Amino acid sequence: MNGDVVAEHMKAGQPDVPIALLSADDGLPESALRWVDAFVSKSESPANLLQIVEYLLDLHLLFAPLNGLTGARGRRAA
Repeated sequence: MNGDVVAEHMKAGQPDVPIALLSADDGLPESALRWVDAFVSKSESPANLLQIVEYLLDLHLLFAPLNGLTGARGRRAA
């Protein structure tokens, strides 16, 4: 199974989970990138990869639904 197919299946089940596609092929067609939130070339430095992962995690937390949170931070005032 290719990464784009895995991404499609993952987004179908959990659309809010960010997905980064890592590939050595910098010329992937748009159809292969349709379901991913970021593309990372294998030629990228580890520092750039880390920045992309941090960005996706921040983005995920920024748009996380309130009802998915637990603990005091997730409670709403009545």
